[in-house]
Formats: sequence, structure tokens, C-alpha cells
Amino acid sequence: MVKDAHIDSRKTRVIANLWCRNNHPAGTLRQPPVSLNKKPVEDPKAVPTYLVAAEKLIAKIEMEHGACIGAAEAAKAAAAADSAGPSATETAEAETTDVFAAMIRLRDLRKIADEANVAALAAEKAKDAAEAEVVALERALDPKRRRTDEPPSEVEEPEQVANDWDLADHRREMTRVMNHRGIEIGSNDSERSLRTGRDGYLHHTRTGLVGAVAYWALGSMALAVVMIVALIVHLKLVDKVREALPTKGPA
Repeated sequence: MVKDAHIDSRKTRVIANLWCRNNHPAGTLRQPPVSLNKKPVEDPKAVPTYLVAAEKLIAKIEMEHGACIGAAEAAKAAAAADSAGPSATETAEAETTDVFAAMIRLRDLRKIADEANVAALAAEKAKDAAEAEVVALERALDPKRRRTDEPPSEVEEPEQVANDWDLADHRREMTRVMNHRGIEIGSNDSERSLRTGRDGYLHHTRTGLVGAVAYWALGSMALAVVMIVALIVHLKLVDKVREALPTKGPA
């Protein structure tokens, strides 16, 4: 390393000046930079801050120069330990070898995990397609048979244990919840009762209003009031609230 990692003069990149004897001609100076960008945060290639840039720079150096770093550290440790005797040199080389082996193992395991995730998602999609095909065939053979893939009821079901859900369960539940969230307020004026209690509209573990307000308020009563008032204004419920308030008696 010629110079520690730093931000360049234009304040747009994080740079580490290094010269790698194994990869670069003698006398050259290579600077593997990582530049900030304006990609959305959810994009894996997003670099919104210097901290993210530094992390990506470290990963880049480890990926491109991992073996070189291990060899250089081993040589450096060996040179420093010459005066300390063979045991110190052997210990330094062993530690460097362990670090390098751990880096290689981590890289391989990350690759295996990524491939496993892709395979699992593909298998889940294939299973869903096969199940849909079976249901369609059963329906064709017996039109009176009750559909097994009926859409969930509009009434929120009691909370289920999500720990036992597979990917299909999570996708199905997320689709159901998003479909409910997409229904415009005022588009359905039919009367129906709301579920109350532990699994009701206030206290439901995943979709309850109390939990939603608590999520955004982070313990602040003032923020909770601001959100509730903003929701009333957004839904144009001011008149409804006034009607619901008790009428004041004579002074």
C-alpha cells in the first residue's frame, strides 16, 4: 500500500493507492477507485455514501488482490521475524496462511449460497406452477369440485405462526396484503364488521394499526398524533370525525 484509502480532491471517489508487484509493471501506480453514484438504495450497485464506497473498495481489493495480499503479508512477516528465529517466522507464515485460506473459503461459500438461493427460488416457482397445473386439471375433471386456490377472505384471518412458512406462503401472504392495501378508500361502502381483539384491526401482529403507528413513531407520542391527523386529512375524514364527536351541551 503506497497511500492509505482516502477521498479524492473532487469529493466523488474513495481511492487506495497501491502497487501490486504480481500484477503491475515496476514503477507503475494503480488506483482502484470506487465512485459515489445516485442509484436507488435498493440497487446492489448503489454507492450513496463514502462509507459504502470504502466497503466496496475493500471488497474490490480483496477480490482482485487477495492472493497478492496474502503473499505480501507472508513475505513481510518472514522478513520481520528473521532475527527472532525460525519459530517466529513459522508462526507468522501460518497465521497469514490461515487468513488467506479463510478469505478463499468465505468467497467460495458466498458463491455456493448465492447459487443455492437461485436454485431454491427456481424450484419454488416450478412447484407453484406444478400445483397450479394440478388444480386446473382437477377442476377440468370435476367442475363442481371446490377450488383449493380460492383467494383469501376479505376478513383478516387470525395470526398464524410465520416461522413455519415456506417461500410460497410468504409470497401468497404478501400478495394478499398488498391487494388489500391497494383498495381505494371509499370505493366500497358495503357494511361489514371489523375483527377486534388480539387479531383485530388494532392489535394484529403484522397489519394492526397500533403496530403501524408505533413503527413510524419510534416511541414519540407527538409523531403519533401528527400521523393520525395527517391520515384523517388525507382520507378527507374531517367531517366524519366531527360527526362522531359528542355534541356539547348548553354552557
